[in-house]
Amino acid sequence: MTDTPGGPSLHKSPATDPARPRPPRLVLYAMVALILSGLGAVLASASLYTGSVKTWVRDGARDSQADKIVDKLDDYKKAGPTAGNRASELATLRTQVRDLKKVPSDQLSPRIAQLKPAVTALQTGANSKQRGLVGDMRTQFDDLDKLPKQVSAQQKGALISSLIVLVALAVAASAAYRGRYWTRWAVLGLWVLATFTGTLAGLGSVMSVAADIPALFKVPAFVAGLGLVVAVVLVNLRPSVAFFNLTRPARPAGQQRRGLFQPAPRPSGPRGGGGLFGGGARAATRQPTVPERETSAGTERARAKQRSNAEAVAKGADLARRRAKASKSRRTGV
Repeated sequence: MTDTPGGPSLHKSPATDPARPRPPRLVLYAMVALILSGLGAVLASASLYTGSVKTWVRDGARDSQADKIVDKLDDYKKAGPTAGNRASELATLRTQVRDLKKVPSDQLSPRIAQLKPAVTALQTGANSKQRGLVGDMRTQFDDLDKLPKQVSAQQKGALISSLIVLVALAVAASAAYRGRYWTRWAVLGLWVLATFTGTLAGLGSVMSVAADIPALFKVPAFVAGLGLVVAVVLVNLRPSVAFFNLTRPARPAGQQRRGLFQPAPRPSGPRGGGGLFGGGARAATRQPTVPERETSAGTERARAKQRSNAEAVAKGADLARRRAKASKSRRTGV
């Protein structure tokens, strides 16, 4: 659409529209915090592909799996007698599993292949509970052998979730600039979802700032978590709430806000009394209004006046007839 020559411009930007108030500074600061939160989450997830952070993730997963296998070995020892060579075999296997923490992640497969036969040999002479523990240990060794694939899947999942968070926060920032009345509830909901789903924009990123984590991952994750917390606070301050309430839909005149546990208002029209065992429809009795009562009273007074006038005329005619008869009878008697 083109503007009419010499006429008013048909393209009005929101910032120059005089009918629309400008967002307060707190709303603008909240928008910046939302964008920084989304960008921080994306940068933190992208840092998982760098060398130092990737090694830290792999080593953490490796150590966690090794500790689980050591715990299973301890449970195996407690589940039944381990006399003779079995006790020494368990001690040797436990030491070898703990030494896996010192092996680089890309060299785990050969060591795991050497330890699996020793774990399988523990089934000989074992009871049912011990055999179940041996099966659990073999599953954990398989998971440890698939560690590179698991880390790769974790990296992809973190990056995809961070991109989704960035898009959602950008939409919330746009709604805040436009003054949508539901913006503060949307920001609060995004913060709750990010916290309980474990995304990088949640509260956990703020709490883990003191942990022993590579700074390349910790700093952008902290910015992401802190930015969303700041945005939640800013959009719920009084100037922001007043700005968002300007676009709240108006309720019909005379309609009051009903409480959460307040019963719904009854309809004023006729209600049917029918049902499974009910009768037919019954019209609800309606009380007359003040003008209607005044009109009805005036009509009754007019009718009463007409009746009194008719009665007075009838009485006058009767009295005239009686006087005429009396006068005639006196003349006849004379």
